[in-house]
Amino acid sequence: MSNKSSPLSPFALLSIPPNYLFDWDIVNKNLRSLQETLHPDLYPSGSHECEIAQNMMSEVNNAYRVLKDPLLRAHVLFKLNGMTIPGSDAKTVTDPTIMEEALEIKEQLENANSHSKLNSLVKRLTSQQIILEKKLDAAFKTSNETEVYSTYARLSFCIKTQTDACRLLTKKNED
Repeated sequence: MSNKSSPLSPFALLSIPPNYLFDWDIVNKNLRSLQETLHPDLYPSGSHECEIAQNMMSEVNNAYRVLKDPLLRAHVLFKLNGMTIPGSDAKTVTDPTIMEEALEIKEQLENANSHSKLNSLVKRLTSQQIILEKKLDAAFKTSNETEVYSTYARLSFCIKTQTDACRLLTKKNED
């Protein structure tokens, strides 16, 4: 397996079912096992086996990174389910309800002008992210494309605003 891109999904590489939500303890256990098996020091330096182990470990580490990112994890599931990844077709969200929700979240961020308001917003967005991730998992499992796309859009806005709020909170902490 010396090619640059693995034909295996991150789920397959880490030996877990392709679900949006899964047991991180199992993922971490599987990762440790692969790290022990593929550690380059187990192979003669400069050997073909060592190179293969390094390439495979790189693929495994990338798979773990993808699964850790909630939006990239969804992208893998979009591909596995033969669905278009939102944004890859240059379309924007047009659902008025989702747009209204996104504007409301953005407005909350703009009005969070104190440390406590920002902290409160981050907590609310974290709670909302958990709820949306559960909905997205259920939508993928039932192959409800409409629900998958709308929940993904909401999750994407939530995570983006949460990231922006965390940046502002960090900046306020530095001031």
